[in-house]
Amino acid sequence: MNRSAMSVRAAPLVLGEEAIPEEEASAIAQIVAVVHDLLDTSARPVPRQEHGKGHGVVRAEFRVAAGLPEALRQGVFREPRSYQALVRFSNGGQRDESARDAHGMAIKLFGVTGPKLLEEEREASTQDFVLLDHPVFFMRDAACYAQFSRALGAASAWSRLGWRASAPVKLQKLALFGHLYWNYLRSHPEERKLLLPVRKAPPPSGLDIPYWSTTPYRLGSHAVRWSVRPRRDAALLPDQAPPAPADPALREPGNRLRAALVAQLSGRDVAFDFFAQRQTDPVAMPIEDPTVAWSEERSPSVMLATLHIPRQAFDTPRRRALGEALSFSPWHAIAEHRPLGGINRARRRIYTELASRRRELNQTANVEPDEGWLTREWDS
Repeated sequence: MNRSAMSVRAAPLVLGEEAIPEEEASAIAQIVAVVHDLLDTSARPVPRQEHGKGHGVVRAEFRVAAGLPEALRQGVFREPRSYQALVRFSNGGQRDESARDAHGMAIKLFGVTGPKLLEEEREASTQDFVLLDHPVFFMRDAACYAQFSRALGAASAWSRLGWRASAPVKLQKLALFGHLYWNYLRSHPEERKLLLPVRKAPPPSGLDIPYWSTTPYRLGSHAVRWSVRPRRDAALLPDQAPPAPADPALREPGNRLRAALVAQLSGRDVAFDFFAQRQTDPVAMPIEDPTVAWSEERSPSVMLATLHIPRQAFDTPRRRALGEALSFSPWHAIAEHRPLGGINRARRRIYTELASRRRELNQTANVEPDEGWLTREWDS
Protein backbone atom coordinates (compact mmCIF):
# COMPACT_ATOMS: atom_id res chain seq x y z
CA MET A 1 0.00 0.00 0.00
CA ASN A 2 1.38 3.40 -0.98
CA ARG A 3 0.59 5.49 2.06
CA SER A 4 1.37 9.14 2.59
CA ALA A 5 4.75 9.86 4.14
CA MET A 6 3.48 12.94 5.96
CA SER A 7 3.74 12.79 9.72
CA VAL A 8 0.63 13.45 11.79
CA ARG A 9 0.70 14.64 15.36
CA ALA A 10 0.32 11.66 17.69
CA ALA A 11 -2.94 12.05 19.55
CA PRO A 12 -6.04 9.94 20.17
CA LEU A 13 -8.68 10.39 17.49
CA VAL A 14 -11.71 12.33 18.70
CA LEU A 15 -15.12 12.60 17.07
CA GLY A 16 -15.30 15.59 14.73
CA GLU A 17 -11.67 16.66 15.16
CA GLU A 18 -9.05 17.09 12.45
CA ALA A 19 -5.41 15.90 12.61
CA ILE A 20 -3.29 18.13 10.36
CA PRO A 21 0.02 16.69 9.04
CA GLU A 22 3.05 18.93 9.48
CA GLU A 23 4.00 18.92 5.77
CA GLU A 24 0.48 19.46 4.44
CA ALA A 25 0.94 23.13 3.46
CA SER A 26 3.87 22.18 1.20
CA ALA A 27 1.83 19.42 -0.46
CA ILE A 28 -1.07 21.80 -1.08
CA ALA A 29 1.30 24.33 -2.66
CA GLN A 30 2.51 21.61 -5.05
CA ILE A 31 -1.06 20.74 -6.04
CA VAL A 32 -1.89 24.41 -6.67
CA ALA A 33 1.19 24.84 -8.89
CA VAL A 34 0.15 21.89 -11.05
CA VAL A 35 -3.50 22.88 -11.41
CA HIS A 36 -2.44 26.39 -12.45
CA ASP A 37 -0.27 24.82 -15.18
CA LEU A 38 -3.14 22.56 -16.28
CA LEU A 39 -5.67 25.39 -16.57
CA ASP A 40 -6.71 25.73 -20.22
CA THR A 41 -6.34 29.43 -20.99
CA SER A 42 -6.69 29.02 -24.76
CA ALA A 43 -10.50 29.13 -24.75
CA ARG A 44 -12.75 32.07 -23.90
CA PRO A 45 -14.41 32.01 -21.55
CA VAL A 46 -11.76 29.99 -19.72
CA PRO A 47 -13.50 26.81 -18.49
CA ARG A 48 -13.30 25.33 -15.02
CA GLN A 49 -10.28 23.14 -14.32
CA GLU A 50 -12.47 20.43 -12.77
CA HIS A 51 -16.05 19.69 -13.82
CA GLY A 52 -15.58 22.00 -16.78
CA LYS A 53 -18.31 20.43 -18.92
CA GLY A 54 -21.65 21.43 -17.45
CA HIS A 55 -24.90 19.74 -18.40
CA GLY A 56 -26.84 22.72 -17.13
CA VAL A 57 -27.59 25.01 -14.19
CA VAL A 58 -31.20 24.79 -13.01
CA ARG A 59 -33.43 26.70 -10.64
CA ALA A 60 -34.49 24.81 -7.50
CA GLU A 61 -35.93 25.10 -4.02
CA PHE A 62 -34.25 23.53 -0.96
CA ARG A 63 -36.93 22.63 1.60
CA VAL A 64 -35.67 21.86 5.12
CA ALA A 65 -37.75 19.15 6.76
CA ALA A 66 -39.76 19.65 9.94
CA GLY A 67 -39.24 17.51 13.03
CA LEU A 68 -35.51 16.91 12.64
CA PRO A 69 -33.60 15.45 15.63
CA GLU A 70 -32.50 18.30 17.86
CA ALA A 71 -28.80 17.45 17.44
CA LEU A 72 -29.10 17.99 13.66
CA ARG A 73 -30.91 21.33 13.80
CA GLN A 74 -27.82 23.34 12.93
CA GLY A 75 -26.98 25.96 10.33
CA VAL A 76 -29.35 25.97 7.37
CA PHE A 77 -31.20 23.04 8.97
CA ARG A 78 -32.02 24.92 12.18
CA GLU A 79 -35.71 25.27 11.33
CA PRO A 80 -38.13 24.11 8.63
CA ARG A 81 -37.96 26.65 5.81
CA SER A 82 -37.22 26.96 2.10
CA TYR A 83 -34.17 28.38 0.34
CA GLN A 84 -34.04 29.39 -3.30
CA ALA A 85 -31.22 27.54 -5.05
CA LEU A 86 -29.29 26.91 -8.24
CA VAL A 87 -28.03 23.43 -9.05
CA ARG A 88 -25.25 22.63 -11.54
CA PHE A 89 -24.87 19.17 -13.10
CA SER A 90 -21.53 18.38 -14.73
CA ASN A 91 -18.95 15.95 -16.06
CA GLY A 92 -15.82 15.55 -13.96
CA GLY A 93 -13.21 15.88 -16.70
CA GLN A 94 -14.45 14.74 -20.10
CA ARG A 95 -16.02 17.11 -22.63
CA ASP A 96 -17.76 14.12 -24.23
CA GLU A 97 -20.81 13.23 -22.15
CA SER A 98 -20.97 9.75 -23.71
CA ALA A 99 -17.53 8.84 -22.27
CA ARG A 100 -16.76 7.27 -18.90
CA ASP A 101 -16.31 9.98 -16.29
CA ALA A 102 -17.23 11.24 -12.84
CA HIS A 103 -20.44 13.26 -12.62
CA GLY A 104 -21.14 16.11 -10.23
CA MET A 105 -23.96 18.01 -8.58
CA ALA A 106 -23.26 21.39 -6.98
CA ILE A 107 -25.99 23.16 -4.98
CA LYS A 108 -25.93 26.88 -4.19
CA LEU A 109 -28.45 28.09 -1.59
CA PHE A 110 -29.45 31.77 -1.44
CA GLY A 111 -30.53 33.81 1.56
CA VAL A 112 -28.25 32.06 4.07
CA THR A 113 -27.46 34.50 6.88
CA GLY A 114 -24.33 34.58 9.01
CA PRO A 115 -20.63 35.24 8.31
CA LYS A 116 -19.02 32.99 5.71
CA LEU A 117 -15.74 31.13 6.10
CA LEU A 118 -13.89 32.87 3.26
CA GLU A 119 -12.86 36.31 4.48
CA GLU A 120 -13.32 37.91 1.05
CA GLU A 121 -16.91 36.60 1.01
CA ARG A 122 -17.73 37.12 4.67
CA GLU A 123 -20.91 39.05 3.89
CA ALA A 124 -22.11 36.73 1.10
CA SER A 125 -25.53 35.12 1.49
CA THR A 126 -24.85 31.77 -0.22
CA GLN A 127 -24.07 28.26 1.01
CA ASP A 128 -22.72 25.58 -1.35
CA PHE A 129 -22.86 21.78 -1.24
CA VAL A 130 -20.52 20.03 -3.72
CA LEU A 131 -21.21 16.36 -4.49
CA LEU A 132 -20.03 13.50 -6.74
CA ASP A 133 -21.68 10.33 -8.06
CA HIS A 134 -19.27 8.18 -6.01
CA PRO A 135 -19.41 7.60 -2.23
CA VAL A 136 -15.69 8.10 -1.49
CA PHE A 137 -12.86 10.33 -2.71
CA PHE A 138 -10.02 8.90 -4.80
CA MET A 139 -7.08 10.28 -2.75
CA ARG A 140 -6.39 9.88 0.97
CA ASP A 141 -4.72 13.16 1.76
CA ALA A 142 -2.87 16.16 0.36
CA ALA A 143 0.43 14.26 0.10
CA CYS A 144 -1.09 11.52 -2.09
CA TYR A 145 -2.93 14.20 -4.06
CA ALA A 146 0.30 16.13 -4.64
CA GLN A 147 2.08 13.04 -5.91
CA PHE A 148 -0.80 12.26 -8.27
CA SER A 149 -0.94 15.89 -9.42
CA ARG A 150 2.75 15.90 -10.30
CA ALA A 151 2.29 12.70 -12.32
CA LEU A 152 -0.76 14.14 -14.05
CA GLY A 153 1.10 17.37 -14.85
CA ALA A 154 4.01 15.42 -16.36
CA ALA A 155 1.64 13.25 -18.40
CA SER A 156 -0.25 16.30 -19.66
CA ALA A 157 2.96 18.02 -20.76
CA TRP A 158 4.25 14.85 -22.49
CA SER A 159 0.94 14.33 -24.35
CA ARG A 160 1.39 17.75 -26.03
CA LEU A 161 5.02 17.31 -27.13
CA GLY A 162 6.27 16.58 -30.66
CA TRP A 163 3.83 14.97 -33.05
CA ARG A 164 1.26 14.69 -30.26
CA ALA A 165 0.84 18.49 -30.21
CA SER A 166 -1.04 18.33 -33.54
CA ALA A 167 -2.75 14.99 -32.93
CA PRO A 168 -6.55 14.72 -32.48
CA VAL A 169 -7.79 15.40 -28.97
CA LYS A 170 -8.78 11.77 -28.39
CA LEU A 171 -5.27 10.61 -29.28
CA GLN A 172 -3.75 13.22 -26.96
CA LYS A 173 -5.95 11.96 -24.13
CA LEU A 174 -4.96 8.38 -24.87
CA ALA A 175 -1.30 9.42 -24.75
CA LEU A 176 -1.86 11.25 -21.47
CA PHE A 177 -3.53 8.24 -19.84
CA GLY A 178 -0.84 5.89 -21.13
CA HIS A 179 1.91 8.07 -19.63
CA LEU A 180 -0.02 8.43 -16.35
CA TYR A 181 -0.57 4.68 -16.14
CA TRP A 182 3.00 3.71 -16.94
CA ASN A 183 4.65 6.30 -14.71
CA TYR A 184 2.21 6.42 -11.78
CA LEU A 185 -0.83 4.11 -11.69
CA ARG A 186 1.16 0.98 -12.53
CA SER A 187 3.27 1.41 -9.39
CA HIS A 188 0.44 2.70 -7.19
CA PRO A 189 -2.09 -0.16 -7.08
CA GLU A 190 -4.08 1.25 -4.16
CA GLU A 191 -4.49 4.63 -5.84
CA ARG A 192 -5.38 2.88 -9.12
CA LYS A 193 -7.99 0.82 -7.30
CA LEU A 194 -9.53 4.01 -5.89
CA LEU A 195 -9.27 6.17 -9.02
CA LEU A 196 -10.58 3.94 -11.80
CA PRO A 197 -14.09 3.25 -10.34
CA VAL A 198 -14.75 7.00 -10.18
CA ARG A 199 -14.84 7.03 -14.01
CA LYS A 200 -18.33 5.61 -14.55
CA ALA A 201 -20.34 4.92 -17.68
CA PRO A 202 -22.68 7.86 -18.26
CA PRO A 203 -26.06 7.46 -16.54
CA PRO A 204 -29.35 7.91 -18.44
CA SER A 205 -29.58 11.31 -16.78
CA GLY A 206 -27.93 13.31 -14.02
CA LEU A 207 -31.39 13.48 -12.43
CA ASP A 208 -31.60 9.72 -11.93
CA ILE A 209 -28.56 8.95 -9.76
CA PRO A 210 -27.41 9.56 -6.16
CA TYR A 211 -24.53 11.85 -5.21
CA TRP A 212 -22.23 12.04 -2.16
CA SER A 213 -20.02 14.71 -0.62
CA THR A 214 -17.19 12.08 -0.30
CA THR A 215 -15.53 14.30 2.34
CA PRO A 216 -16.76 15.28 5.84
CA TYR A 217 -18.29 18.56 7.03
CA ARG A 218 -19.49 20.16 10.22
CA LEU A 219 -23.11 19.96 11.23
CA GLY A 220 -22.86 22.10 14.33
CA SER A 221 -20.57 20.14 16.68
CA HIS A 222 -20.92 16.93 14.66
CA ALA A 223 -18.98 15.66 11.65
CA VAL A 224 -21.13 14.40 8.79
CA ARG A 225 -21.04 13.39 5.16
CA TRP A 226 -23.78 14.68 2.88
CA SER A 227 -25.63 12.71 0.20
CA VAL A 228 -28.61 13.22 -2.09
CA ARG A 229 -30.85 10.57 -3.59
CA PRO A 230 -33.44 10.99 -6.35
CA ARG A 231 -37.00 10.53 -5.17
CA ARG A 232 -39.19 7.95 -6.88
CA ASP A 233 -42.62 9.39 -6.05
CA ALA A 234 -45.17 8.30 -8.62
CA ALA A 235 -46.37 11.92 -8.84
CA LEU A 236 -42.98 12.93 -10.22
CA LEU A 237 -42.91 10.37 -13.05
CA PRO A 238 -43.55 11.66 -16.61
CA ASP A 239 -46.95 11.04 -18.19
CA GLN A 240 -45.28 10.37 -21.51
CA ALA A 241 -41.85 10.22 -23.11
CA PRO A 242 -40.33 13.68 -23.75
CA PRO A 243 -40.17 14.85 -27.36
CA ALA A 244 -36.96 14.65 -29.37
CA PRO A 245 -34.82 17.80 -28.83
CA ALA A 246 -35.24 20.57 -31.41
CA ASP A 247 -31.67 21.83 -30.94
CA PRO A 248 -29.35 19.82 -33.25
CA ALA A 249 -26.54 20.10 -30.67
CA LEU A 250 -28.65 18.12 -28.19
CA ARG A 251 -28.85 15.21 -30.63
CA GLU A 252 -25.06 14.78 -30.57
CA PRO A 253 -23.74 11.93 -28.34
CA GLY A 254 -21.29 14.33 -26.70
CA ASN A 255 -24.22 16.28 -25.24
CA ARG A 256 -26.37 13.34 -24.18
CA LEU A 257 -26.62 14.30 -20.48
CA ARG A 258 -27.43 17.91 -21.29
CA ALA A 259 -30.11 16.63 -23.69
CA ALA A 260 -31.56 14.34 -21.00
CA LEU A 261 -31.67 17.21 -18.49
CA VAL A 262 -33.44 19.47 -20.98
CA ALA A 263 -35.93 16.76 -21.96
CA GLN A 264 -36.81 15.66 -18.44
CA LEU A 265 -37.28 19.16 -17.05
CA SER A 266 -39.36 20.20 -20.04
CA GLY A 267 -42.01 17.72 -18.94
CA ARG A 268 -41.97 17.28 -15.18
CA ASP A 269 -40.74 18.30 -11.76
CA VAL A 270 -37.91 16.33 -10.11
CA ALA A 271 -36.89 15.99 -6.47
CA PHE A 272 -33.94 14.71 -4.45
CA ASP A 273 -33.80 13.97 -0.72
CA PHE A 274 -30.79 15.47 1.08
CA PHE A 275 -29.17 13.38 3.85
CA ALA A 276 -26.53 13.67 6.56
CA GLN A 277 -24.59 10.68 7.89
CA ARG A 278 -23.14 11.42 11.32
CA GLN A 279 -19.68 10.25 12.39
CA THR A 280 -20.06 7.94 15.38
CA ASP A 281 -16.61 6.26 15.43
CA PRO A 282 -13.44 8.33 14.82
CA VAL A 283 -11.45 5.26 13.71
CA ALA A 284 -13.94 3.40 11.51
CA MET A 285 -15.32 6.69 10.12
CA PRO A 286 -12.17 8.83 9.76
CA ILE A 287 -12.06 12.57 9.13
CA GLU A 288 -8.65 12.57 7.45
CA ASP A 289 -9.13 9.65 5.02
CA PRO A 290 -12.07 10.23 2.64
CA THR A 291 -11.31 6.99 0.76
CA VAL A 292 -12.96 5.06 3.62
CA ALA A 293 -16.71 4.57 3.29
CA TRP A 294 -18.76 5.29 6.38
CA SER A 295 -20.96 2.34 7.28
CA GLU A 296 -24.70 2.92 6.98
CA GLU A 297 -25.23 0.08 9.46
CA ARG A 298 -23.07 1.84 12.03
CA SER A 299 -24.65 5.25 11.35
CA PRO A 300 -27.73 5.43 9.10
CA SER A 301 -28.14 8.61 7.07
CA VAL A 302 -30.92 10.97 8.17
CA MET A 303 -32.98 12.97 5.69
CA LEU A 304 -32.69 16.72 6.37
CA ALA A 305 -34.26 18.38 3.34
CA THR A 306 -35.76 17.95 -0.11
CA LEU A 307 -34.29 19.57 -3.20
CA HIS A 308 -37.22 20.34 -5.50
CA ILE A 309 -36.40 21.12 -9.14
CA PRO A 310 -39.50 22.37 -10.96
CA ARG A 311 -40.27 21.88 -14.62
CA GLN A 312 -38.40 24.61 -16.51
CA ALA A 313 -36.67 25.77 -19.69
CA PHE A 314 -33.15 26.52 -18.47
CA ASP A 315 -30.98 25.86 -21.53
CA THR A 316 -30.74 29.37 -23.00
CA PRO A 317 -27.58 31.22 -24.12
CA ARG A 318 -28.02 33.78 -21.35
CA ARG A 319 -28.37 31.22 -18.56
CA ARG A 320 -25.51 29.14 -19.92
CA ALA A 321 -23.30 32.25 -19.73
CA LEU A 322 -24.52 33.13 -16.23
CA GLY A 323 -23.97 29.55 -15.09
CA GLU A 324 -20.41 29.47 -16.42
CA ALA A 325 -19.58 32.62 -14.47
CA LEU A 326 -20.69 31.05 -11.17
CA SER A 327 -18.21 29.35 -8.86
CA PHE A 328 -19.07 26.50 -6.51
CA SER A 329 -16.87 25.58 -3.56
CA PRO A 330 -17.22 23.59 -0.32
CA TRP A 331 -15.82 26.73 1.35
CA HIS A 332 -18.75 28.93 0.29
CA ALA A 333 -20.17 28.06 3.69
CA ILE A 334 -21.10 29.17 7.17
CA ALA A 335 -19.08 27.91 10.15
CA GLU A 336 -21.79 25.41 11.11
CA HIS A 337 -21.04 23.56 7.84
CA ARG A 338 -17.27 23.97 7.74
CA PRO A 339 -15.44 21.47 5.49
CA LEU A 340 -13.23 19.01 7.39
CA GLY A 341 -10.15 16.97 6.53
CA GLY A 342 -7.02 17.38 4.45
CA ILE A 343 -8.65 17.07 1.02
CA ASN A 344 -11.06 19.86 1.94
CA ARG A 345 -8.23 21.97 3.32
CA ALA A 346 -6.47 21.55 -0.04
CA ARG A 347 -9.69 22.44 -1.86
CA ARG A 348 -9.89 25.74 -0.01
CA ARG A 349 -6.78 27.08 -1.71
CA ILE A 350 -7.27 25.26 -5.03
CA TYR A 351 -10.86 26.40 -5.55
CA THR A 352 -10.20 29.95 -4.41
CA GLU A 353 -7.14 30.50 -6.59
CA LEU A 354 -8.58 28.86 -9.70
CA ALA A 355 -11.87 30.75 -9.42
CA SER A 356 -9.98 34.02 -9.02
CA ARG A 357 -7.74 33.23 -12.00
CA ARG A 358 -10.68 32.29 -14.22
CA ARG A 359 -12.52 35.47 -13.32
CA GLU A 360 -9.41 37.52 -14.02
CA LEU A 361 -8.99 35.93 -17.47
CA ASN A 362 -12.71 36.10 -18.24
CA GLN A 363 -12.97 39.67 -16.91
CA THR A 364 -15.84 38.90 -14.57
CA ALA A 365 -16.43 40.26 -11.07
CA ASN A 366 -15.28 38.21 -8.07
CA VAL A 367 -18.58 38.56 -6.22
CA GLU A 368 -20.93 35.88 -4.93
CA PRO A 369 -24.51 36.38 -6.22
CA ASP A 370 -27.40 37.12 -3.89
CA GLU A 371 -31.19 36.79 -3.98
CA GLY A 372 -31.48 40.10 -5.83
CA TRP A 373 -29.15 38.78 -8.54
CA LEU A 374 -31.20 35.58 -8.74
CA THR A 375 -34.39 37.55 -9.44
CA ARG A 376 -32.84 40.34 -11.49
CA GLU A 377 -30.41 38.35 -13.64
CA TRP A 378 -31.34 34.67 -13.63
CA ASP A 379 -35.13 34.95 -13.67
CA SER A 380 -35.36 37.89 -16.07
